[in-house]
Amino acid sequence: MKRLLIILDGSANDRDSLAGAARICRHADAALTVAVARLVPRTIGLFGGLIDSASSQGSAEDITLAARAAFDEICGHQPNAEFVAYQAEAPEIIQAIGHAFDLTIVERISRTDGPEVTALSAALFETGRPALVAPPGRLERFGHRIAATWNGTQQATRAIGSAMALLTRAEEVVLLLGSDMDPGPPLPMADYLRVHGARVSVKPYNSHQLTARGRGRALLAAAREAGADLLVTGAYGDGDGGFGSLGRATQKVVSGAEFPVLLQS
Repeated sequence: MKRLLIILDGSANDRDSLAGAARICRHADAALTVAVARLVPRTIGLFGGLIDSASSQGSAEDITLAARAAFDEICGHQPNAEFVAYQAEAPEIIQAIGHAFDLTIVERISRTDGPEVTALSAALFETGRPALVAPPGRLERFGHRIAATWNGTQQATRAIGSAMALLTRAEEVVLLLGSDMDPGPPLPMADYLRVHGARVSVKPYNSHQLTARGRGRALLAAAREAGADLLVTGAYGDGDGGFGSLGRATQKVVSGAEFPVLLQS
């Protein structure tokens, strides 16, 4: 995991978002690209090419200045952090360049529509890469105790594979098994993680006869009880860009987690 992307919008929480992204990058020993949406001097063409823009707007300039000030304060001393500005919305930026990053960091969903929803959908379904949903506020801990969901699906497999650099650095990885999974040995995914150097324990949790949103709540509760400062899980849905395109369990996870969540579709 060498390149991480985060999109800023010049809002008041940019500093907290950047501080969290910087902590994640230090933990993963990764470079950070900080992109700002709806800005000059560059825009994204139809196929991801960069086109110079000669025009600018006062509001865009204000957003640029605010985001740049946050970047200089939080990341200015980090040699592996860069600041770029695009005349495009966040989902367009993610769709155009997200495939060239190991991870796109987005804010936790706080409503069922709007740019944050489409940005998450773009990160999950348009890049082929994982997304990390960060809760509001400063991130105090990250990646020391990781909960990873295992349910035998391709999505969970891809999420664990994408997070391997973090899983092998963790003090402990707690593999969370829903009620429909056999917790008894041997558990091939636990063995797989151990072969890669992760320190793994297995924890079943009750997901039997729950609604989809209930399964999401049960997963969050199991990760919380495990003391996790990161949850790794699959993301489910059809990716048409709306909140309703996410599976209901995924909806609950991306809107209710109080710790970072790394997801992959």
